[in-house]
Amino acid sequence: MTTSKGYSVWLAAVFITSFMAGMGILAMPHALAGTGWYGLILITLACVNAWYSSLILGRSWVILEERWVEYRGKFRYPYPAIGERAVGPWMRYVVTVSLHITLMGIGVVYLLLSAQIVQSMTQIFFILNYNYWIVILAVILCPLSWFGRIEEFWFAAVGALTTAGLACFSIFISMALKIPDMKDVHYGGANFSSASLAFGTILFAYSAVYMFPTIQNDMKDRQQFKKATILSFIGIMIFYLPVIITGYAVLGSAVPVNILMAIDEGYFRSFIEACLALHIFLAFLLAINPVAQEIEEVFKIKPNFNYKRCIIRSTIVTLILVVAYTIPHFDKILNLIGGSTMTLLSFILPPLFYLLLVKKGLTDTKSDIPIHERIFMYQIMITGCIGAITCTYFAVGDIIDTFIQDPSAESKGDHGIPI
Repeated sequence: MTTSKGYSVWLAAVFITSFMAGMGILAMPHALAGTGWYGLILITLACVNAWYSSLILGRSWVILEERWVEYRGKFRYPYPAIGERAVGPWMRYVVTVSLHITLMGIGVVYLLLSAQIVQSMTQIFFILNYNYWIVILAVILCPLSWFGRIEEFWFAAVGALTTAGLACFSIFISMALKIPDMKDVHYGGANFSSASLAFGTILFAYSAVYMFPTIQNDMKDRQQFKKATILSFIGIMIFYLPVIITGYAVLGSAVPVNILMAIDEGYFRSFIEACLALHIFLAFLLAINPVAQEIEEVFKIKPNFNYKRCIIRSTIVTLILVVAYTIPHFDKILNLIGGSTMTLLSFILPPLFYLLLVKKGLTDTKSDIPIHERIFMYQIMITGCIGAITCTYFAVGDIIDTFIQDPSAESKGDHGIPI
């Protein structure tokens, strides 16, 4: 499906969709509960903003390829390079650090989600503490992280996309089957704090834009990147909207942080859990791979399989485990990462970098950016800044309150259920 010449448009769309699908879908119905039905406007706006950010980030990379020879071949760090050319050398490090924090945060979210799902799947056979599952799954994932580079993981992207699609469709069906039993559903309770945290979840769900330059760099025809983004965002909306709307419509304000917990136990739920578990395993490997490769290059570790690679990647998984064990609530990590570094990388920096590149005269399109496009770019940056500031503030406060109000929080799952 891929050759030495690069990805096709369809395979690039699969990579993009697999990175985004499943990242926030389990928490999105709860996010809608935090905003009320008006949250559908935020969800749509975030989707459009994320798509346009990916588009102008792609344009920025094309500018670099046109102006500098060193970017025309295989280049491992396209996003930091865009920041360096747009702002200066120091921005390269800001982007790199933000990318690493984001990918590590995603790893934490995936580890916590997988622990919760596996615990739910196995509790009919035996009961095992949630924190034990976090450690067990980290031990299982650790050796799987030792192998391969991300371009060799096309099968993982296809698998992650397929399992996410099956899970989303199954969750939608399970919610639709509950419609005849609906009664006294309450849709109120949204406030500024809940809306801010919900906005972080929404941004998280669409914030894989930071990975797009790497995927574009691996394409056979990088000028076709726009088509890949259109296909991927259409796919994401097809996945997301049925689950979000039916989940909130059926359960209202009582929708749990993880929509999976609202599905009755049985074979159907076990099937969904199995799909999600496989998706998260594959997505976890895709998420931490870029971080591992960059660290390995810093230490000049050879790309072939060797013990140094194993040590580096085992250390990364261990760091993820420490954070996950310390704050065992995936929704809180999701809100924090979604409202801070992911928003910065996906909604604030892309339009800023593109405007600066054009202003510097690095492209023939100088002064040709239509006024409506400029206004839309400013809207993306302003919306991103508002979301980043408010969500990060409330997310940090939420994490602090968890440990102040409930010192034993680390022994509980994401829903406050002792396990």
